[in-house]
Amino acid sequence: MRRGANAVHFAPGSSRYYGADVTTASVMECQKQLIQEGYHNFVPVPFKVGTPETVLNVITEPIDLFLCVYVFCVFPTKAYGSRVLDIAYKMLKPGGQAFIEIRYADHTPISKPHRWGYAQNMPHMVTYRIEEFWENAIKCGFEPQLVTLEIEQEVRMGRRYAYYLLTKPA
Repeated sequence: MRRGANAVHFAPGSSRYYGADVTTASVMECQKQLIQEGYHNFVPVPFKVGTPETVLNVITEPIDLFLCVYVFCVFPTKAYGSRVLDIAYKMLKPGGQAFIEIRYADHTPISKPHRWGYAQNMPHMVTYRIEEFWENAIKCGFEPQLVTLEIEQEVRMGRRYAYYLLTKPA
């Protein structure tokens, strides 16, 4: 998937668009894609995988929207996902929203987490139960607004993805 594919759709409505990633090359490619489209409001925010909280030192102004797709499933653990969810809550302004995609488990063999990927230097797939992620969002302070399920993506990303819309109380 092309880096910056989502950014080119959201950057036009943003005064500032932050892109945080553990891979510097990814955020720089996203910036390149946005510049090619004529947008110069992108702020790259690379960080080390062990310290995602450092993004709070760079993104100091409250944000309106936290967009995170095809990321939670490649985190090393669910606990790491909870850390990122907490960071999202801290970054959002009151009334701000988070749109987050996760891979969900439904007790079928295909939806179980895959740990085989480390041997090939590929990510494993962290999965959550639908209610588990909902409850984690509430623990962080979010007010979940909705969840929608996709059994299979049109893009060949896999199966069983859930999309959550979460709001930080005003």
